Amino acid sequence: MYGITDFSDSLNSTKNKFYGIKLWVFDIAGTIVYEGNLVYKTVCNDINEVLMRAGKSDKQARLELCLEYSAMSELFEQLKAGGRNVVLNTGYDAKTASEIFTTLGWSVGNQVNASIIADDVDEGRPDPDMITLTTKQFNVDNSQQVLKAGDSGINIEEGKNTGCGLVLGVLSSAQNEQRLVKYSPDAVLDKLTELKEFI
Repeated sequence: MYGITDFSDSLNSTKNKFYGIKLWVFDIAGTIVYEGNLVYKTVCNDINEVLMRAGKSDKQARLELCLEYSAMSELFEQLKAGGRNVVLNTGYDAKTASEIFTTLGWSVGNQVNASIIADDVDEGRPDPDMITLTTKQFNVDNSQQVLKAGDSGINIEEGKNTGCGLVLGVLSSAQNEQRLVKYSPDAVLDKLTELKEFI
């Protein structure tokens, strides 16, 4: 098993990496979601409508995968309060990303420090261009000071190709732990908000 418990057991050798992370980059679709909370069914439906209009019906969010607003916002606030920058990145185009942000009620400068999309760079994932652009925006010269977390193998590859100090898989989407481990992340979390215990 290669989950959060095992990662906790090796904190003596890895916790210092968290202290050195200045830029926290999170994938949007599939990563910032929470299992089993149907309270946000309407939000899920709204997001699905946005994705369908963008021709991304294959990326539809399952109804049991709904946004955990309070916990996610608390995580972002905790990170920013410690002087860290929170960035969301996605392979979606500008229109789709903007509509998703509007649906969530999130905006750059409030919940997050920045948002980087595939339209902003020449090459999308798994190339490092999106994260590299982010490091330039926040004057982070050392990629070891960057954390990348995502729910798919291509997210993990993006982080590793950038040379991020920490690359995490998140089990909030369709890919299971066994599949994510094949991409050799530093750890696999059940959900993104588990990061709170390492901040």
